[in-house]
This record gives sequence, structure tokens and C-alpha cells, in this order.
Amino acid sequence: MALTESNRFRFVNNELIALSRSRRPDTKSWQAVKQAVLKAASYLREEAGQTSAPIALKEIEKLRRIRKKVVYDSEAASGAILEPVSGGFILRLGKHQTAVRRRFGIAHEIGHTFFYNLEHDPPTKMLPRELSRLLGEKKEEDICNAFARELLMPKELVQRDIANSKDRNLQMIIDLAAKYVVSPEVAARRLLLDLSEFQTSVVLFKDPGVPRGKNVWWFYGRALRRYLRKQEKAIFGQVVQAIQEESGPQNPEHIVASNEMVSIEHYQSMPNSRLMTLVTFRR
Repeated sequence: MALTESNRFRFVNNELIALSRSRRPDTKSWQAVKQAVLKAASYLREEAGQTSAPIALKEIEKLRRIRKKVVYDSEAASGAILEPVSGGFILRLGKHQTAVRRRFGIAHEIGHTFFYNLEHDPPTKMLPRELSRLLGEKKEEDICNAFARELLMPKELVQRDIANSKDRNLQMIIDLAAKYVVSPEVAARRLLLDLSEFQTSVVLFKDPGVPRGKNVWWFYGRALRRYLRKQEKAIFGQVVQAIQEESGPQNPEHIVASNEMVSIEHYQSMPNSRLMTLVTFRR
């Protein structure tokens, strides 16, 4: 029995077919796939009637042939797993996930459905497994992460939310995360990496219970990705060192006091949880 794939999403299949025919797909080929999948996110929301925040996923799941969701309990159950079955897919969800992490995981796996041929029953991967490994499974993961951010935080809605605000501060990120029911990290990635907001900022995270040297990680706004000035590098190094210290200051006021060119904000939802820091350079 064959499944019927909506012709509306045929353009995604076409890009994947073109990619599979290339032994060495270049960045342009992967970008074409990514843009097609992001476009599909907008079509899905439209088809499901989701035009305001927070985006509900139930109807979208049906549109992508997700028949049911199953919660499983395992030490390795940290994410979501998409399993092709007769009639579509089963989505397996880790039991010990937070609500926002589970929601993002579902959206991410919906993105993976576009890498399957739904005209086959059960659905089959558009890229053969051996070819998928050769072409780069990480590329697919990155695309599905971007898809999830676009699905849950639509560009047009977010831009409308921030249009009248001159301030680009940590509170904006926290407020948007709450409105769209995503984690602060997802909201920050959406703003800095996808929408090119907070161009002279860097967001850092410190994970509890992780050895020093591996517990702090970050990503930059668009302008800082191009280059960091010498003084900015020095200040940033001080910030990282202060955050890494187990008993380090939650607000490194000594750095801000001696440098008018930087502002530093912190957020932590509860004690012993992930610490989020926004560093903004004034250029």
C-alpha cells in the first residue's frame, strides 16, 4: 500500500533527489535542501491553521503521517526517535524530558519526515543509508534543528514581536522563549543565528555537573562571527574564565565597571540549573 505525499511538498523531494545524484555535494546543494525544508515548515503551519504563538503540533504531526507518540523509559532516552512503520511513523519520546525539550524534539523529528519518501509504505529514506553517511548525516541534523526553530518560532511572528523594541537584552530572549514554549537556548539561537538579531552579542551557557573546560560553550551574533576586536577578545576571555570558576561571580561586575564597551546579563531558572549569560559589545 502506497502513501500519498502532498504535491505541495514535492519541491523538497526534488532537492533531495538532486543531492543524491551528486557524489560530492557542495554547500550550495545542501543550502538548497535547507531552504526547501524551511519553506515546508511555513506550508505546514498554514495547512494546520497555526498562525499565532504558541504553535500547536498535533495537526502538523498528522500531516506528516505521525500515527502515534510512545513514551519510553531508558537511560539513553534523552531525545526523540522517528520510526517508519506501515502507514507512516511512530515517534518515540524519552520519559525524562522537560516539556520544552520534548516539544523541540517532536518538531525536529517532523523535519526528518521530509527526508523520507512517503509514497512507500513503510516510508523509506530518500538518501540510501550508506549514501547518507557519505554525504553527511550531521547536515541532516543541522537542517532539522533549523526546521524545528522555524516551525516553533516563525520568522514573521518573531519579527512582529520585536519590531517596536529598541532593546536587545536577555529579558527579550526569556520572554520569547516563554511565549513560544521553547527553551531560552532555542530562542537565542533563533534570534542570533537565524534572524541576525543581537549582532554584537554572544550567548554563553554553563552546564552544571560537567568538568571544567567542557562546561561552558557559546555562539556569536552575526557581527562577532565575522571578527572580534582585540579588546573584545580580551574581555570575552575574562568573562569565560569568571563563568568557569565554580565559585565565580554570577555577575562579573569588575569586568563591566572597567569597560564601558560591554554589558553582561545572566539568567538561571533555578539553582544548579544551566546558567545563561548574554555579553553585548557596544560598537
